[in-house]
Amino acid sequence: MSEKENEERLEKIEEQLIEQEHRLFPVLNNFFIKRPKWPKNDPRRTSSAKALIWALFFSPGTVAVAGTTVALVTVGVFIWQNSLIKEQNKFFQEQIKQQQIQIRSQENLPDQVERNKAIQIIYGDEFKDNSRVKSKAVKTFVLLERERLAKEEPKY
Repeated sequence: MSEKENEERLEKIEEQLIEQEHRLFPVLNNFFIKRPKWPKNDPRRTSSAKALIWALFFSPGTVAVAGTTVALVTVGVFIWQNSLIKEQNKFFQEQIKQQQIQIRSQENLPDQVERNKAIQIIYGDEFKDNSRVKSKAVKTFVLLERERLAKEEPKY
């Protein structure tokens, strides 16, 4: 082998070694200090740039930081999503309470109509001289009130 072939072979090996370098400080040294000294068409310049890109974007530390960031963002999104679901559940519970109140009110509507009629008969001018109708209205009113109070009593 001639000396020129040996030199070319050594440059090719050096180029490959520079490209395969993965330690941060030697990569930075090759790119910022040695690279400007090499001629423009030297393949070692390209190799040092490739090594820098791989060291910055695909090093184990970078991959670990990126993976951790993605995991933390995912956990944050899940926490936010759970808080939204809690708010939604509170809203649904309040909505169900309001619907139950409305259903109870609608169930009591016929009683309320009867109650209003009884009050109108008791205090109205229409039946002021008819004691039989007024006594029946008082009896109806008392029965309705007893039913209402019995429903509202807490069950222990």
